[in-house]
Amino acid sequence: MKKLLFLINLVLITLTSCEERVTETVTYKINEPVFMSVETFRSSVKVVPEPQTIVNYGKMCFYQGYLYISESEKGIHIIDNRDATNPQKIGFIELLGNADLSIRNGLLYADSYIDLVWFDISNPAFPALKGRLENVFNNALPRMENFYGYDYQMTNSGQTDGIVVGWQVKERTEDVTHYTGGDWWGRPEIMMDGAITNTAKGSSTTGVSGSMSRFTIYNDNLYVVINNAMTIFDLTNELPKKAAENIYLGWNVETIFSYKDNMFMGTPTGLLIYSVADPLKPVYQSSIQHVFGCDPVRSFGEHLRAKCQRADNY
Repeated sequence: MKKLLFLINLVLITLTSCEERVTETVTYKINEPVFMSVETFRSSVKVVPEPQTIVNYGKMCFYQGYLYISESEKGIHIIDNRDATNPQKIGFIELLGNADLSIRNGLLYADSYIDLVWFDISNPAFPALKGRLENVFNNALPRMENFYGYDYQMTNSGQTDGIVVGWQVKERTEDVTHYTGGDWWGRPEIMMDGAITNTAKGSSTTGVSGSMSRFTIYNDNLYVVINNAMTIFDLTNELPKKAAENIYLGWNVETIFSYKDNMFMGTPTGLLIYSVADPLKPVYQSSIQHVFGCDPVRSFGEHLRAKCQRADNY
């Protein structure tokens, strides 16, 4: 036995010593972050009474005859849809970094990159900014228009002084060292970029969101999924508050849909199901995996919404 272990170790040492260390010059493209000062970012919210052209349709929420449509990372369009045959754009909320929204009891909740903000929409034409919770979505970053990675170190080290509000593509040429057949050594760390709202019956009123939503409201809580984390906010008071520690899901979640006391979360490769019988302690139930493709929550959510409407559960 000792002779066998000796021979195995000798072979491993020999194989390792045969690897050749090589230095090469490589050229590649990468996304570098564009920063904005915290003060400028948080003072940029503005309600514009003049309708704006919708260039990039994002998430949508319907509430009391009005449509609220996110213009990805720019803001929220407000449309009077009480006459569905003649919808009228009546205003726009300039909100940097917005991707999603939900509405409950006359308050519109929306993300603004790393912050949660909310507006009083009792007068839909003139929403009033009511407050902001800062730094609650620390892993939120602008979307990328390409398939390059981003400089992780530059992005995270700079966030102490500003907010990442965009990307600029840079071409780099560097000398990197690696072992033949192995990974590069010395290259900077590069990261790859990685539902319908349903509430229990009660006195609160909640907007109906599109099935590609990352926000959902269940009872008195707002659930937000960004990348691989779920954040829960308590909405029982006028000032929302973070209700629990972030829940790390292990997958890059793209959408969330609530049905009864379960959360269905879509990922690029499947579906995660969590129980919210205890609303502040979601518990993993099961998952469904499929080949890489579209988020399965979209069609599943439409099916469940139709079923709920027929059963008069809304």
